[in-house]
Amino acid sequence: MKKKNIFLLAALAGLMLLGCNKTRPVNGTIAPLETGSTPSGPLSQLIVRVSTTHTKTGIAVEEEAISNLQVLVFGTDGKLEAYGYNEDSEVSLACTMGSKIIFAFVNTPSLESVRDTVQLYNTPFSMSDISEGTLPMKGRLKTTISGNNNLSIVVERMVCKIILRNVSVAALSGYSDARIEIDTIHLANAVNTINMNGIIRDWANPLCFSDGCSPLLYDLYQPVPLSIVGTQAVDKVYYAMPNPTESDSFSDEWSPRYTRLVLHAQFYDGEYLIRSGYYPIPIAGLKANNCYIIESYSITRPGLEQPYEDGSKLTEGITIRVADWEENEPIVESL
Repeated sequence: MKKKNIFLLAALAGLMLLGCNKTRPVNGTIAPLETGSTPSGPLSQLIVRVSTTHTKTGIAVEEEAISNLQVLVFGTDGKLEAYGYNEDSEVSLACTMGSKIIFAFVNTPSLESVRDTVQLYNTPFSMSDISEGTLPMKGRLKTTISGNNNLSIVVERMVCKIILRNVSVAALSGYSDARIEIDTIHLANAVNTINMNGIIRDWANPLCFSDGCSPLLYDLYQPVPLSIVGTQAVDKVYYAMPNPTESDSFSDEWSPRYTRLVLHAQFYDGEYLIRSGYYPIPIAGLKANNCYIIESYSITRPGLEQPYEDGSKLTEGITIRVADWEENEPIVESL
């Protein structure tokens, strides 16, 4: 599987220590420590470039867009030594030689106030800061800077992608002309904000849908619903933060649980409305930089009264294919 690379080309240049600047540095500088001092010793000038390739699923151009690049260089003591920012795919910054931990962030809010790795790991990243054109990515490299360097950091997206390919209506006996009309597809129990260290800060759409959530979490088919008769391609893409919750719940009292892709639809037999209900698809163990592809969702009966109920009896079976984001190669299948 291919991953993206950030190529850091370090060249010894006419090195000059840059002073503290209260405005965000375009490209980079040595970061002042809390004591007001700056690292001393031989310097290396780093040029950080972002290299991207198109994905084979979803909306490739938007997924590859770069609005900003930030690079943070930490010493072995975890203290920040250098910070670089640019609204482009390249950053230049200077750091001392020796053992370093280097982080690269693409399309994230400003991290220039970070002063050590503890603060960085506890920095929250939220769905409210993300759009199709600003998917966040991060990478980390532990290395030794000495003289000229040609370094690379593997960067991975900080979100996962959920794709619904096809929906079909295959009703059980008792319905002669079954069809559904979908008015909402959304992610429920989605992680809204997560620390870089994986700690969940808050959730979006716990139990039920709220249109105040990130637009990457839902589609509305209003006032014209999406009518499904037989099998129809939907091909909808949603993004979410990873959700490592290990157990599911169907309780109406909120507790952490699997993220669900939920369809809300009216179930008809001919022109007769049988029920307006929910069709939830639980997806366990969402991991960043992975795709979760629902190739076909076959509905067999009217939906549930509540989105948090167990929907396993509403379908003939669902296959969720987990794939690498870039190559769309299958990793594992689950039912």
